[in-house]
Amino acid sequence: MDENNIKANLKAANEYLQLLTNLQVEIGNAEQQINTTAKETESEITTVFSHLVTEITNSLINRRDELINNAQEVQRKGVLPLRQCQTIINNKIANTKSFINEGNDLLKSANKKGLVEFNRKSTLLGSLPEVPPLKEVPYISFHYDTNEESNLTNICRQFGDVIHISPVQITSLLERPGAILVEWAISENEDHFVDVQDYHLQWAFGTVNNLESNFHTCYIGPNLQYLVKDLNLNQNYSFRVRCKYEGDTQWSPWSLPQVCQTTIKSFSWVETDNFTLTNDNKIALSLLNTTSFVCSRRIEFNVGYSIEFTVRNCLSD
Repeated sequence: MDENNIKANLKAANEYLQLLTNLQVEIGNAEQQINTTAKETESEITTVFSHLVTEITNSLINRRDELINNAQEVQRKGVLPLRQCQTIINNKIANTKSFINEGNDLLKSANKKGLVEFNRKSTLLGSLPEVPPLKEVPYISFHYDTNEESNLTNICRQFGDVIHISPVQITSLLERPGAILVEWAISENEDHFVDVQDYHLQWAFGTVNNLESNFHTCYIGPNLQYLVKDLNLNQNYSFRVRCKYEGDTQWSPWSLPQVCQTTIKSFSWVETDNFTLTNDNKIALSLLNTTSFVCSRRIEFNVGYSIEFTVRNCLSD
């Protein structure tokens, strides 16, 4: 084997080593992402469930106290007329006992002068207070639907899910003049059998490695791509997307943030005496009352690019 072959093999080996080293870095990044997101997920689960336990416990305690107060109020209202009736009965019992004692005394006495008054009092013996039957007084009980209890416990048992990755991911970020074309797609491993109703795209300044940064919504709709315009040159932007299936009220988790920048200047007009240019030469205002024209700065668009013109003022016939 000559020296050239050795050098070629060494070069190939070094290139192979570099590739292996890069793979090591990728593995490290992947493992870090798994470990970091797992810890973040554990923390979020703990926070959410602690809040739920507090809220559910407080709600149950408040409902329990409310029901107990209701039972006590029914008891109070039900017992009040019975106690009033009891007072009347007690008075009548006392009066009747006194009447009996008075009659016994008359029998033992030779003096019959009090007989007339005694006979008059006897007319009160037939008056009895009205006592409601048991079927007309409260029979207090607690009723609840056992199915609702089962539903509540089932909701608690099934609350939340651990998602290994968002069902929608950004597939490409393409530079455009002063803009970035963002494209996304549903994962091939997603086994959801319902169509997606809407996608939600957001952007943030800089390179974002988490989902807590100050993201801004730029698109909500059914399309699988969106042109994010009016971007600064050579400025990193992070993008993320999520979806909502038909019939669902909740959005899916966010996709992994992707970073891109545009190095292509926005469409602009070339300076001319017939127009006043503003907004980085993007807006041209004619200074003439006759037909005139203005040219773009240079050929800036290729096949597949899009441009939008807005006419704010035009001459009338």
